[in-house]
Amino acid sequence: MLTDRQLLFFEAVRATGGPGKHLASFRRETVTCTEPTSRALGLFVRVSIGAAGLSQPLRFTFPPLPPALRAQGRHLAAALPRPVA
Repeated sequence: MLTDRQLLFFEAVRATGGPGKHLASFRRETVTCTEPTSRALGLFVRVSIGAAGLSQPLRFTFPPLPPALRAQGRHLAAALPRPVA
């Protein structure tokens, strides 16, 4: 979940499609995201998210089904700044 102040991660509850246990939170101003890349003929979208305090970026792959997940991955990447080179 991305708010105006934080990026929050929750465990997924597949039975209901809702959020479960809180896993991590990062202040939004400390978070960066790579440009989304497509894999397997554009079916998967992959992004890497870095934040202050992380030794390595978190890598996320958004699956092809349902198609809305790929769009959500692209929207998340568009809402976060890119890392400074």
